[in-house]
Amino acid sequence: MSKDKTPHQSIFARHPKLTLAAFLLTLFAILSGIDFILGQKFLPKLAGVPNAFYHHDLKKNNKTMARWGDSQYPLVTNSLGFKDKNNRIINRQSKGRRILFIGDSFTEGVGFPWESTFAGYFQQKVRPHGIEVLNAAVKSYSPKLYYLKTKYLIENLGLRFDELFVFVDISDVQDEIVYQDFHPRGRIRALLKAVKVYARQNFFYLNKAIYQGEQLQLRLMSFLDKIKGEKRKEPSKDRYDFWARYHQDRDQWLRDPEIFRRWGKHGLLLADQNMEKLSHLCRENNIKMHIVVYPWPFQILAKDRGSLHERHWQQFAHQRNIGFLNLYPFFINDIDAASVKNDYFCAPDIHFNAKGHEYVADILYKYWKENHSRVDRM
Repeated sequence: MSKDKTPHQSIFARHPKLTLAAFLLTLFAILSGIDFILGQKFLPKLAGVPNAFYHHDLKKNNKTMARWGDSQYPLVTNSLGFKDKNNRIINRQSKGRRILFIGDSFTEGVGFPWESTFAGYFQQKVRPHGIEVLNAAVKSYSPKLYYLKTKYLIENLGLRFDELFVFVDISDVQDEIVYQDFHPRGRIRALLKAVKVYARQNFFYLNKAIYQGEQLQLRLMSFLDKIKGEKRKEPSKDRYDFWARYHQDRDQWLRDPEIFRRWGKHGLLLADQNMEKLSHLCRENNIKMHIVVYPWPFQILAKDRGSLHERHWQQFAHQRNIGFLNLYPFFINDIDAASVKNDYFCAPDIHFNAKGHEYVADILYKYWKENHSRVDRM
C-alpha cells in the first residue's frame, strides 16, 4: 500500500505570518536607510540635542546654519555646547574671572550670531577687565533647567566661574510645569536614552521637520494622556487642556486671573523652588548670583510697569541678598511705546533685534561695573 505524498512546502509557506513580518521589517529597513541618506544630504542638521541630566542642550563644537522663523543665521558652539564666536576648548579652570549667563531663547540670542547678541556685546565690553563671558542659555529653558544645568557644570564637569546672571523670562512659569516630571538620569540610563532618541530622530528623516514640530508634539502629549488614561500632575483640579492651549496661553498668566489660577500660580511656585535651589548652589560655591528680568513687547505697548513678574523676582532677590537688575524701566518709560517696540524688538517676533541686544548689553555693563566697583570697595 503506497503512502500519500504531500508536496514539499517551503519554510515561507509553512510560516506565512513570520514571512510577512520578515518582509515588512526588511522593507522598513530599506526604506528607512534610503530616507536617512536622503535626509542627511538634503535637510539642515539639528542644532539641539537631548540631555539626560538637564533635558536639552546645543551640540558641542558645532557650526551650522540654524533656522529661526523665515531666516537662517550662523550658530557656533564651543566644547561645552555654549553658543560662542568660534569652536574652541573651554578650560574647566580659569586664571581670570568668569561670568556665566543662563536663560532661554532671549539670552541664547536666537536669530543672531554670537557677536550680535547681548552676551557677545557684553563680552567685548568686559574683555579689557580680564573677564571671560560664557553663555549657557538655550531656548525653552526655565528655572528647573537653570538649576540642573548649573549644578551639572559645577559638580560633574568642575567648571569654575565667579558670577552667574540668571535671565528669568515670562514663559518660564509655563515651562516649569512642562518640566516638572523630568528627572536627571544616571549614566547608563543616559546612554540608553541617547540611543533611543537617536533612533527616533533618524528614522523617517524626511518627515523630521513635521513630526518634531512643537504643535504636533504638544497635541501628541495630550492625545497619549487621554488614550492611556494617565493623569499628569494637574496645575488645577478642574478640567483644563494645558497642552492644547500651550502656545496661546504662553504669557496669559500675567494678563488673565483665571489662567493664573489654573496654572500660573503653580508654575510660579515651581520656579521659586528651583531658583531657591540655584541660589543655595551659588552660595555653597562662592558664586555671586544676579537675577535679570525684562518685559515682552505686549507689556511695553500696555505700559505695564509693576507686573507680577517684575515684583515677584525683585522681592525674591532682595530677601536672599541676590543681585537684581530690572530692565522694565529701560523699556517702559516716557518714550513712545510703539517706537520702543519697533526699535528694540524683531517684527513680528517677541525677541530682541540687533539694536535691542546692544542696548541690553550697555545696561548690563553699567550695572556690572557699578556692582563690581561696590564689591571692590568693601
